[in-house]
Amino acid sequence: MVVDQLAILGFAALLGGLMLSYGRRRYNRAESLSRLVADGGEPTAAGERTISGPVEVDRPAEPQRRPPDHHNPEEPGGDPGIWAWRVQREQATDSRHWETLDGGIAVGDIAVRDDWDRVQIDAESLRCDSVEDPFDADHLFLGDPDIDVYVEERDGVLADVSGDCGPVKDVEVSVNIGNETTTPDRYQATAIREGEELRADGTIADGGEQPAVRGDVAVGIGDLSTRADQLYSTARRWGAGGAIVLVLGVSAAAGTVIL
Repeated sequence: MVVDQLAILGFAALLGGLMLSYGRRRYNRAESLSRLVADGGEPTAAGERTISGPVEVDRPAEPQRRPPDHHNPEEPGGDPGIWAWRVQREQATDSRHWETLDGGIAVGDIAVRDDWDRVQIDAESLRCDSVEDPFDADHLFLGDPDIDVYVEERDGVLADVSGDCGPVKDVEVSVNIGNETTTPDRYQATAIREGEELRADGTIADGGEQPAVRGDVAVGIGDLSTRADQLYSTARRWGAGGAIVLVLGVSAAAGTVIL
């Protein structure tokens, strides 16, 4: 009986702890995004400042991996100053989910036109070696990928997730093989191009002819306020769920759960 109780308690502690950890990370990410949205104006005492404006590209970004050859989108105008990408594989566990296999971010020589100031973005500060999934990195707030395309074509699966093939648009036929599926890997990416609005936060330092954002640089595009609210909501749900699992586990181990 004691062994069973310890097993229940251990499982609840593990599951609840993982849920609480995920909720804490979502909360920290929401806090970072909120600061990025709220900050602005003059630099703080530490030299930190948020800038916002259109991107100017002096040298385009060169991503380590581009979309597959069968993806032929209508390319928008403007050179890419930042190119964030990842490759995902579908996993068939208790619930289907996509796992990131590889990813990264390429940054060219870029600046942001913040009112009358032209502020450079330090590429090395933004391009961290630890970035495996730029769409979930703590300092990058890019929203949903603009490009979402299967890496290879297979029978039963459309080549382009975002394509339009009449009545069979976005149809998938997938078979499980253990934890793997027959769904091909997919490539996702977002390119921030010349003239697009970018918001960046970091330490302002004199960088030769013009100031530059360096240090722990955070950048975001799109409706950041809405995304912050969504992250806070997700953090609350996971935090509450983790707490409930822990309480139920302790109660079950103590023999106080009434079925």
